[in-house]
Amino acid sequence: MDEVVRAKVKKLIFLLIAAVIFGVILFPPVVLFLTSIKTELDALSFPPKWIFKPTLENYTEIFEFSPFAKYLLNSFIVASLNTGV
Repeated sequence: MDEVVRAKVKKLIFLLIAAVIFGVILFPPVVLFLTSIKTELDALSFPPKWIFKPTLENYTEIFEFSPFAKYLLNSFIVASLNTGV
């Protein structure tokens, strides 16, 4: 009986450590994405807003006012060629 409890505790500790590592790894990209769909006012507010009205305005601006599509295509070509080599 003691072995079963010990195994369950070991598994629980492993899962807790894995969950913490998973959270630490995923937190920055999630915050990055959430910030990208905020307005400039919401993104720069202090304290940070976690509940906001999402917008795709930033994504439309990047394609309208800069040659971002060209840069994206260049990156795709370079990555594809490097993968092929």
